[in-house]
Amino acid sequence: MQSPGQQIEQLRAHLRLFKVSHVIIDRDQKVVEWEGDFQNWPLMRAPEKEAMLRWLSSQESDFLQKILASDFSTSIPDEIGGKDVYKLPNGDELILKALPGEEEQEYFLLSYVQVPEADLIVENNPPTEGGFSGEEFRRYQERLQYVTQATSDGFYDVDVIKQTIWRTDNFYTMFGYKPEHNTENFWWWRDMIHPDDMGPTMESMDVIFINKRPLWTWEYRFKKANGDYAIVLDRAYVIYGPKSQPTRLIGAVKDITHQRLAEKRIQTAERKLQAERKLLRTVTGNIKEAIYRIEPGQGMVYVNQAFADYFGFEQPRDVIRLNSKDLDLLYYDPTDRKRINNLLRDKGAIRNEEILFKSMDGTLFWGMESCIRQINEDGKVYLDGSITNIQELRNAKEELELKNAELEKINAELDRFVYSASHDLRAPLSSLLGLLNLTRHEDDIRRMQLYHEKMNEQVQRMDEFIQEIIAYSRNSRQDIKPCSIDLQRLARDSWNQFNYLNGAECIDFNITQRGSSSFSSDLARVKVLFNNIISNAIRYRDEEKDRNTLEIEIECNEKRALIHFRDNGIGIEEEFQQQIFEMFFRASNHSDGSGLGLYIVKETLDKLGGTVLLESKPGIGTCFSITLPNIQDTAQKPAFSDVG
Repeated sequence: MQSPGQQIEQLRAHLRLFKVSHVIIDRDQKVVEWEGDFQNWPLMRAPEKEAMLRWLSSQESDFLQKILASDFSTSIPDEIGGKDVYKLPNGDELILKALPGEEEQEYFLLSYVQVPEADLIVENNPPTEGGFSGEEFRRYQERLQYVTQATSDGFYDVDVIKQTIWRTDNFYTMFGYKPEHNTENFWWWRDMIHPDDMGPTMESMDVIFINKRPLWTWEYRFKKANGDYAIVLDRAYVIYGPKSQPTRLIGAVKDITHQRLAEKRIQTAERKLQAERKLLRTVTGNIKEAIYRIEPGQGMVYVNQAFADYFGFEQPRDVIRLNSKDLDLLYYDPTDRKRINNLLRDKGAIRNEEILFKSMDGTLFWGMESCIRQINEDGKVYLDGSITNIQELRNAKEELELKNAELEKINAELDRFVYSASHDLRAPLSSLLGLLNLTRHEDDIRRMQLYHEKMNEQVQRMDEFIQEIIAYSRNSRQDIKPCSIDLQRLARDSWNQFNYLNGAECIDFNITQRGSSSFSSDLARVKVLFNNIISNAIRYRDEEKDRNTLEIEIECNEKRALIHFRDNGIGIEEEFQQQIFEMFFRASNHSDGSGLGLYIVKETLDKLGGTVLLESKPGIGTCFSITLPNIQDTAQKPAFSDVG
């Protein structure tokens, strides 16, 4: 049984330990008693008071809100009773309790309990028992009762000398023990500490005693009556004797198991969230797709490195500086962005929209954009999307389409070639067979000579056709082999090659050249060009004219050679001029050619990177203007003059 002095001492230790200050109010709305500096409570001063009012409002504590809002100026409702404990955001407690009084007079105790900090400096000289009247002792005893009832902590008083402990009822309720469990023995308390925590706990207490510190605070696991361990926060005020030895510990223990478990769950969740964020940053930072988040009306709030690379920015932060209007600059056609926004507004999402984008340096690229519109918990609308650069894919697709078109063209040409080639080869063979049959029954020498001349013409016709087929095959399959070429000499040698043709003697042939730059290209292919155009000029001369002409003009510089082939032959009807470069096309029914010559000219120019322009009028003549690139890759190549 504690003496009155011990109880008063215990009360004051509790008040010092927990910084408890309280106010007692009667029904006449008057403050009749207070302990501590209640007028300077943080919750009674602005702006802390405003924050407290908002918190109380969120807790639906109308009565407390009225009291605090009016500074104890409102009437206290009749229904208040029992004890209400409110946990404040900073860990402190606000306690309201109805107090019975004399002659049905009722009072209300409003207490504010501040949790002490570890470095709290407490008065080291507790009061003694003497100097208190009976009324003062009663009042302090009453306050001790209210304080111990106002908080859920388990208060205790340890007699270090006698190794005994006195505890409040809250301790037994908290841990499930009863007083008869020998709980007043100091060693029982020590034995209930978790084995792993016992050593550090006792050592921490020894440090406090050795250094004569007044306040001890420690956290450890304490065994409950059901065998489970609770995580507790133990805080005590140390009283030292005349020789500075510890004589008493007056303190309180709080069960913080749920708090620590909640903190552990939060820490686990935070670690998991950090790991997921790190994984997300790693993924978004290394994938090739551009990832973005847009807040409509504001602009970019997130992009990954791939997005910055796509659009020519050095860092993602450079993109985030763009406002909503600046985002139009990323689209080649700004109406595409407006169209995308309309789709997101109407449908909530888009998927695989092919859009032409523009990087900051003006480079265009095709991208495939997907995006979803979503509303977060904060009520904000965000557009989360990705862009995949499909420029290479489109290039490959276009190349494939070109190859398919080329393949279709080759297949069609092959069909025509097989048909026409078989016809053009069979026709002279049939003529030869007919002429041979005639010679068997002919004795006239002059007629025999005529048959032989006809046979020779058919053989030459077959040879020309075969040479054209060989030229076409070589042009299709062989690589370009550039060498230095004397174009003027090449033109003259080509003319000399065909001067045996019928009618060549009726044509005035002339060559002019301007410019002295050397020219390099594929000799075999350039020969094919000259041979086909010159032979056509001879075949399609105008026999009604007194004299036919063929003029070749050559102009050469470092970049290209421009060659004009002008004749005054029969000319080409305008309706056929777009078709003369097609395989086996003959513009005249009187033509004895194969229909391959000009087709081979066009294919050869395509191979060399050249062009051909046709100007022709029937009865006036024809001009073929050919442009050939000057290929300056002639190192270690023989000049044309060195080739036999």
